[in-house]
Amino acid sequence: MHSNFIVQIGDVVTCVSDQSLQSKSYPEMESTFYSALKKNQEAGKDVKLTAIKGGKENASPEVVNFSGGKLVNVIWGEDKQGRGMVVKDISVDRKKKDER
Repeated sequence: MHSNFIVQIGDVVTCVSDQSLQSKSYPEMESTFYSALKKNQEAGKDVKLTAIKGGKENASPEVVNFSGGKLVNVIWGEDKQGRGMVVKDISVDRKKKDER
């Protein structure tokens, strides 16, 4: 299933650019995510994420394109159930936005 939802606080990202984050250590997940983000940004593409909305236990993962961008700051955490990375906070770097 593909949708255009926006990653929100509480979502659990289980897969990044077809690379599973499940059962990886947090440093491995972070490395996988940022490596895919950098690679895709250099190619001018969004990163394809698979995420469980709201981290719900029985919810089906959905696919979203994530650009990240230089203005977006995402704080990640480790999902306690080992499913991937949880979005803890999202903010826009207003200083960088004002410089544009």
